[in-house]
Amino acid sequence: MLTATLALLVTLSTLVRYSAGRDFEVPWISPDETVYALLGRSFWETGSRSLLGGDAWGYSVLYPTVLGWPLTLSDLAVGIDLVQALQALAMSATAVVVYSWGRKPLGGSWALVAAALTVAVPGLAYSSLFMSEALVYPLTTLALAAIAAALDRATPTAQALALGAIALALLTHVRAAALVPALFLAVALQCWFARDLGPARRQAGLLAATTTTVAGVVAGFALAGRWSDVFGAYAAAASGYELGAATADVFWHVGGLFVVVAGIPLLALALMVGRCAAGAERDPAASALVATAAAWTVAIVLEVGVFASRWVGHIAERDLLATAPPLFLVFGLWLDRGAPRAGLRTALVALVVATPVVLLPVARFAVEEAALDAFSFIPLWRLRESTSVTTLEVLFPLAAAVLVATAVLLPRRAARVALPALVASVLVGLSITSTREVTHLTRLERAWVFDTGERRWLDAAADGPVTYLHAAGAFSAGVWKHAFWNRRIEAVAQLEGAAPLDPLAPVSLTLRDDGVLRPVDGRAFQPELVAAPSELELAGERVAEAPRSTDLTGITLWRADPPLRIRTWRTGVQPNGDVLGTARITVYDCPPGALELTLFGKQGTPVEVRSGGLTWARPEIPPDVVWTGSIPASPDADGRSLCTFELLSPGLLGSTRIEFVPE
Repeated sequence: MLTATLALLVTLSTLVRYSAGRDFEVPWISPDETVYALLGRSFWETGSRSLLGGDAWGYSVLYPTVLGWPLTLSDLAVGIDLVQALQALAMSATAVVVYSWGRKPLGGSWALVAAALTVAVPGLAYSSLFMSEALVYPLTTLALAAIAAALDRATPTAQALALGAIALALLTHVRAAALVPALFLAVALQCWFARDLGPARRQAGLLAATTTTVAGVVAGFALAGRWSDVFGAYAAAASGYELGAATADVFWHVGGLFVVVAGIPLLALALMVGRCAAGAERDPAASALVATAAAWTVAIVLEVGVFASRWVGHIAERDLLATAPPLFLVFGLWLDRGAPRAGLRTALVALVVATPVVLLPVARFAVEEAALDAFSFIPLWRLRESTSVTTLEVLFPLAAAVLVATAVLLPRRAARVALPALVASVLVGLSITSTREVTHLTRLERAWVFDTGERRWLDAAADGPVTYLHAAGAFSAGVWKHAFWNRRIEAVAQLEGAAPLDPLAPVSLTLRDDGVLRPVDGRAFQPELVAAPSELELAGERVAEAPRSTDLTGITLWRADPPLRIRTWRTGVQPNGDVLGTARITVYDCPPGALELTLFGKQGTPVEVRSGGLTWARPEIPPDVVWTGSIPASPDADGRSLCTFELLSPGLLGSTRIEFVPE
């Protein structure tokens, strides 16, 4: 009966997550989703892992490999559907791991409760995105279950399985490196619980094998002079932290973890650690579960908190996601043991658990910028938007305090029923709200980049390989979105001063005064088809153009004349033609001619038109009045020099034509 219920739970979770996630417009999170997708597609199409022709060593080995095959299908929409379905199944199947792990120490019923909570967290929405969390969640839980099994029964087979599961998790994401210190800390906790070094002696083989493996890998990289590469794509994150900032973020991430699991399971963990330390827990499997869960919680919160202090700036909830399953198991164990609470000690433990979340500066973390990484905080951000910061700052700590107080004060018999229901209702409520908002945010992102245009327009228009030209002022998100949807894009070039495209290593171009683009390293470079921001006019033939979106300039596909050269570059002109501040039009190899202008007033503020740094005209354009004019190039324009025109408007100015016309 319980097994059938588990199968039904996994099936329902898969269907619900897949159905809800089909409305997501992917890829959304740049560059992560596109990097994984391109690496996976490259592996299945060429047998190598490359990122638009460049080396992308250090990213997940396992996840892109699993992700890539469906994305090679000619119908990309079908491939995306298949990925989302498989990932929904993978994340939902974590419930099977949790149930199998918890059945011995908790019993089948409570293990099933823990399994149900495991698939209720908002983070399961990542199953509909191209994010490694889809595999990190089940495989990290599997590794933790294997560690607990080895702590319970220190057989060579169990220890080998634990080491293998840790390696599998590490191949999925470098974040799983926290499993190594977690293993050692779990053994230390077992020794503390037993008041004996026996657990350490029994785990000597596993600890020695883990130490040897880690030391061997680090030594190999160190001998090659690349020790930081052991962290893969996160090599830059290996150093450079400030103690104060790191300590604060670790503290805040404890509060963030409280939100991820609806608080009460975190309190249950603290109480069960106390129970085991007091020698009241006699079941080795139960103490192994508590030791593993506590060690993992400490290790991952330290790792993520320190990392976030420099690289994130908000609660990195998705990095904490794999902490939820073992915490739910400990929650079930605590309930199975009758929800023991020992008066004053429980009150002190509750105070310690509640302090980080009550003191959490929620207004700082419940913001739109955090939505990519913290789905549980999206409803809090929406609460702030719909009410006020003050309302959020009052209601949030109050809700956290109510959760803790309920867990402490509710009678034991009622607690065994009410507390799981309370945790489940909080998680489901957060999941529903956050999933709806992610759907909305991903749709806005698509409109921002593509408007209503066809996303695969480059593939439809190009008859050969395309090089995407990334220029200063252009948003990097546009590069990643176009690269995912258009397989014709085989290379990316970047002008000096453009926003970085890490981890992509584009061809770096320098712009000469005559408009010619040359690689900084001197290599030969003459692409035939170039997709460039529409603010650039290249020498060559226009092949096609994507529509401008609300905020981003359009993209034009050019059949470029050799050598690759820019004729005209406009900056400061919005996609809809508006100018606010300074618009600059630079003409390379400028011949005799004039800049033709059609402007119309919007706010009636004075406009200054300059040519070569000198003021040429100051037209006054009242609101809704159209002004046309032409500004001649400087007298020394001979086809070899540079011409610069500027429009200065302290208010909003409209335009329908800004074009240099040679004589």
